[in-house]
Amino acid sequence: DLSNGQGTLTLLSTKAGMLTVATDILTGTNTEEPLVVKPLTTVTGIRFKAGEAPQSPASTFSPFNTFAVEALDTFDNVITTNSTDDISLAFTGNSQPVQNASQEQLNFGEARFIGLRYTVAETINMCAEYVPNATINICQDIEVQIGTANRTVAIIKPNQGFVEGTGNLASAITGTPSAITT
Repeated sequence: DLSNGQGTLTLLSTKAGMLTVATDILTGTNTEEPLVVKPLTTVTGIRFKAGEAPQSPASTFSPFNTFAVEALDTFDNVITTNSTDDISLAFTGNSQPVQNASQEQLNFGEARFIGLRYTVAETINMCAEYVPNATINICQDIEVQIGTANRTVAIIKPNQGFVEGTGNLASAITGTPSAITT
């Protein structure tokens, strides 16, 4: 619309970022003005941050890698203004609790999970849930394997025992091993 030499323009953008608009198109003067397009503030989804998703397979001997969950608006923009809501983790298929699995607060739209441990070799399902609305979630299977890439092998004598799920070889073996190789 043009009124008294002034025009109005409505822009619709689905991605947060910077737009530049020529503001005086009629006179031919190119006076570009930056516009900041901010993400919406309503969380409609979450995702594991690209490059920082939970690892699978994981090790019974080491903590899970650090991973992050991002809060998203309708157009999949990270809501960087959200530093108040929480993300929790829920697990199924696990035969023991996942250690250090705490609820984390979003910090500029991102919740980071550090130091989770699981010491039983099995596949578990982990769901990250947006606490204000648990129907907003993302799930992933995590295969937990015994050991690490550099495995320790212990030969167990018939009178010795092995306790699965302890997380380290020293506490898993009862008695004295006859030989250890790495």
